[in-house]
Amino acid sequence: KRGIPSLVIVRDPLEAVPSFIVRDRIDYKRALNLYVDFYGQIVEIICDRIIIVPFQDVIGDFTYVAKTLNERFNISIAEAGYHEANAQIKTDGAVWNDFDSGGDRLSLSLPTKEKDEQKKQVLDSILQDPVCGEALARAQKIYKHLMCIF
Repeated sequence: KRGIPSLVIVRDPLEAVPSFIVRDRIDYKRALNLYVDFYGQIVEIICDRIIIVPFQDVIGDFTYVAKTLNERFNISIAEAGYHEANAQIKTDGAVWNDFDSGGDRLSLSLPTKEKDEQKKQVLDSILQDPVCGEALARAQKIYKHLMCIF
């Protein structure tokens, strides 16, 4: 509405929703509905001042993301140093995780083996639950639409 350049990070619901459920311990259907509500609103307001970026690009190569933002909006976000920052985050991850989680291994920000195992179980439950099927189908449709815009 205000014409402010914006970056929307989009993650596949099959990855985002289980991660959200494990971290915040919310109900499957609620997590799916929140995904649909949030990204559904993004679909409705897509304009030339919004860039859609896949989650993997943001965590994998933010230099590319910064360059894209700079080119699209004629701004000057520093494009250097992100690889070093990512390496530092991985090095300091254990310290941050301990600080961020309050000792709760499942509510950590960065990936852990325990979270990955729990997310697999959650995803299996979602895929087998017919009640979640409709919300998951809507979430996947929105995700695919947003990725076409990207």
